[in-house]
Amino acid sequence: MTGRKQSRQPKPLKATLPAPDPLRWCFLLPVERLKKKQLTQLEKLCQGATRFAVLYRLAQAFVHLLHEQTDRGLTPWFKEVQNSGIEELISFAKGLQRDEAAVRAGLSLKWSQGSVEGNVNRLKFIKRSMYGSANFDLLRTRVLCAA
Repeated sequence: MTGRKQSRQPKPLKATLPAPDPLRWCFLLPVERLKKKQLTQLEKLCQGATRFAVLYRLAQAFVHLLHEQTDRGLTPWFKEVQNSGIEELISFAKGLQRDEAAVRAGLSLKWSQGSVEGNVNRLKFIKRSMYGSANFDLLRTRVLCAA
């Protein structure tokens, strides 16, 4: 070990950005439902970065389409996303556009595949829980008894 003292670098200041998990709720909830702290953080972020403000506005517009269950604003939303220049959001929108008919149906129709998906997940759980230990007859019995 040498007699020289090592120069200590100053520790970088912690960023004032909130963690991604709480920030996600800021994007998903309407402004009226945000807590005061969340609203303050969101306002600071939107004022500090115009890209973030654009991203937030477009995310809120899409969430509004989901809550209103309408596809009327989808085409203008696609155009705004293309003009935003935010690559991740553009990629998301392109994925939606690849199957636009299904997205429009999902936004505007009242029925859902939720109950079917729930039953499929339940069946898969039962099947995996007895993996390699029984035949189809036992699986059938367990599914019928679980229902």
